[in-house]
Amino acid sequence: MSAGGDGDLEIRRGDDRFYIGEDPEHALAEILWTITPDRRIAIEHVEVAEELQGRGIGRRLVDRVVEWARQDRLKIVPVCPYAWNVLTGSDAYRDVLA
Repeated sequence: MSAGGDGDLEIRRGDDRFYIGEDPEHALAEILWTITPDRRIAIEHVEVAEELQGRGIGRRLVDRVVEWARQDRLKIVPVCPYAWNVLTGSDAYRDVLA
């Protein structure tokens, strides 16, 4: 997969993650989550390959989880420090925070 323009960086869904790349085991960027017993999305980890850093990819992944949470009326528990900073840094995400 080319890491050229952002248009070719499709976010795909795996079993416990959203990712960018050909497959989840060789992702260029990923956000990992678990579903808690009370049906909340716990964001555990966000990682972006060095060649993609500084392009807003991590925020795009967080926003994809937010989109899913809103669609399915779920709440998010940001365990990962990056996700915590993004989600608590703006009132725009208040509706999805647990």
